[in-house]
Amino acid sequence: MKKTGIRVLLLLAVLMGGISSEAATKGLAGRISVSGNLEKDRNSSKEEGEKSSSRSKTETQFYDLKVTAANTGKTEGTFDVEWYFFKRPLDNKGKKGDTVLAGQGKKTIQLKGMKRQVIPVQSEVLSWSETKSSKSSSKKNSSSSSKKTISGAVYGGYLVLLKADGEIISRYSPDNKMKSDDWLREMSIPFQ
Repeated sequence: MKKTGIRVLLLLAVLMGGISSEAATKGLAGRISVSGNLEKDRNSSKEEGEKSSSRSKTETQFYDLKVTAANTGKTEGTFDVEWYFFKRPLDNKGKKGDTVLAGQGKKTIQLKGMKRQVIPVQSEVLSWSETKSSKSSSKKNSSSSSKKTISGAVYGGYLVLLKADGEIISRYSPDNKMKSDDWLREMSIPFQ
């Protein structure tokens, strides 16, 4: 194939959104895939006294991911793998608040053409707790009161980007909303 034909194919790939124009001029193309889970651990306890009782639950959670970055082109290149974790704070009634950035990371890798690399990624541990307590009076006309308190945050998702020369060439998130340019702008993640 002539050089003109290769340039036309690269231009078509750029126009169709397959690879960025800057990466296309260098022949870099890639993709990412992610496997893993949101790991959760719950503990509960109960304390009872003569006039009061208390129950509490605590949950910790973290993402344990394996990110596979692949160079799908024939040219060796340098790629940046970036990951972002999002959380949702809980109010004292357990209602989830707005999604905010919880953590991020980056690794620069060198990949030969048609090769891939697996990168283990783990988020920070988040926790939330719920405490229910009740008190009763010992008088004949007894009354009781109870109180429930919730605090902490839960994970709300993650996003992984593969970049070449500062341009995003592949995105992965289990939530399609988090892959959009609007989401990146909202979370102040550089993407252009």
